[in-house]
Parts: sequence; C-alpha cells; structure tokens
Amino acid sequence: MKSFWSAELDELKQASINAHNLWVLCDRPRQGIINKMHLDAKYKYKLAIKHASMDDSLEFDDELSNHFLRKDLTKFWRQWNTRFSMRNARPTNVNGYYKYEDIAELLCTKFSTNCFNSYADNTCLIDCLSKLEDVVHAEGD
Repeated sequence: MKSFWSAELDELKQASINAHNLWVLCDRPRQGIINKMHLDAKYKYKLAIKHASMDDSLEFDDELSNHFLRKDLTKFWRQWNTRFSMRNARPTNVNGYYKYEDIAELLCTKFSTNCFNSYADNTCLIDCLSKLEDVVHAEGD
C-alpha cells in the first residue's frame, strides 16, 4: 500500500476496471462511446495516481526542509531515514532461517534440486531425447 493511497483512488481504480471489463465484453472497440469511456476512466485513474504521488513527495520535501531550516536535526534525520534508509529493505527471515549461512545453504539445496549438470551423463534425459528422436524420425518416414 502506498502512503498516498486514498479512497478516491480506490473508486477511480474500480471505475477503470469496470470500464475495461465492459470494453472487453464489447469486443474491444477502437472507436465509439465504449472506447471513449474506457480510455477516459483509465486516463483519470493514472492521472490521479500521478498527482497523489507528486503531492505526497512534495509534502515530504516540505517537511524535510522545515526540519532542516529549524535546525531540528533529530526530526530531520528521523524523517530522512524513514524514506531513504536501506536497513528496512532486508528481509528478516527466509523460510524461518535468520542467519546468512543458513539462508545460503537453503538456496543452495533449492538450486541443486531444480537444476542439473548438463555435462554429466544423465540417463533420464538421454532416454527422453532418444524417444523424442525416434518419434520425429518415425513421422518423417
């Protein structure tokens, strides 16, 4: 959920979805009232998202600059870190594992079960390819 999301955006989103569904039901016309309604709803929704995002960004910039101008560095850095800190970007756990070594081991086992060494002698793959080759040659005759 974005910080700027509102009930108005929810309504515009639903209106856009409804207009799109109607447009699809009418075999996606490229002109006429249905097409115009579809494009208008889509345009209003996208424009509202753009404006809400820009307003949120400007409000953040205003708050940040006010803290800086008042020399309230504690609030400034708190505000700065809520927006730009990368500490919150790391996952706290992966499938219940917290240590990096355990996560790396989990990824290694998942990768090794889903991948194979194409240079090794893989009898299952060779059998499959030979059956496929037999079918292709049988159809060609």
